[in-house]
Amino acid sequence: MADVYMKSKFYFKRGKAASWIEKNILLGPGEPGFEIDTGRLKVGDGIHAWNNLPYLAENEIKNGINKYFNDVAYFIG
Repeated sequence: MADVYMKSKFYFKRGKAASWIEKNILLGPGEPGFEIDTGRLKVGDGIHAWNNLPYLAENEIKNGINKYFNDVAYFIG
């Protein structure tokens, strides 16, 4: 089977730290949220709202992104 490539864009939800805390939104599983004023990142799990999610350390970001894309690749088949 030939490889198929699709052109796409991937956007992070982004905002200032105070706005994230105030809105306390729920990110979907694997959905990233970026604080533009601090440079910190959280990834949603679909269960916990922003204020209850941990920040990712630099090595966790790499591992988390790799895991997410591996999961997506597995799901797509």
